[in-house]
Amino acid sequence: MRELLKIVELKDKRALAEVRGVPGLLGALRDDEIWVRGIFFTSDEEPVTARIPSINNFIIGDDDQLFPVSGITPVAKLEKLNWKPLKDLLPVNFPVAAYSGRLRDKFRIGLKVSEQERDIYATEISWNEWKMLADTVSEIRLQRTKFAVTEDKRVIILNSQFISAPGKHFWRNGNILLPLGFDFDPPSLAAIISKKAGEEHDSVLFFNKEGHCERISLSSFAYTSRLVINSLHRKIS
Repeated sequence: MRELLKIVELKDKRALAEVRGVPGLLGALRDDEIWVRGIFFTSDEEPVTARIPSINNFIIGDDDQLFPVSGITPVAKLEKLNWKPLKDLLPVNFPVAAYSGRLRDKFRIGLKVSEQERDIYATEISWNEWKMLADTVSEIRLQRTKFAVTEDKRVIILNSQFISAPGKHFWRNGNILLPLGFDFDPPSLAAIISKKAGEEHDSVLFFNKEGHCERISLSSFAYTSRLVINSLHRKIS
């Protein structure tokens, strides 16, 4: 069994949210980086830690020598750092950033029933429904989704087609989410609305059947894992 060291840029610390509660993970600050160790594997790394956006990976050998992942010659020696459990190193509210997401703007526009078939891209459900679903769906499928929680405890799931989530379904038109079975009247409004209201490309425009729209910041969406959901559940409950 080998131990992996991952070096993560400090600006990417948000991506560590889903592994913050993994037992045994240690982290240390070094300049503008977070060094993460305690990742043990034999052949393939676990999917959860494999998604950490590291800028460098090393195998920690005897006497803290650092080896390239595919190399046999050490290239450096691990520095003496102030290692802490990752959950202690990162602020307690770090893995629950999704809960602070706010719906920024609201407006209304007309929609019409559409007979054109669309693929499900997003789903809206209650928090309790989301928690129960996450407890039954495989971790691999969960990790293909992202979610945000609104202040009234609604959950918006992106890529929900991978987990067959119940609830209100939506299809995607660029950065616009429309109820399944509905479209703009006329459909060409999508390009105009996207340009006028979503040209920053930092949010999605979320429409309900009545044509009410809420703008949701992309930064409000977190990568899904049971660790993140359980952390949020303790805060929300």
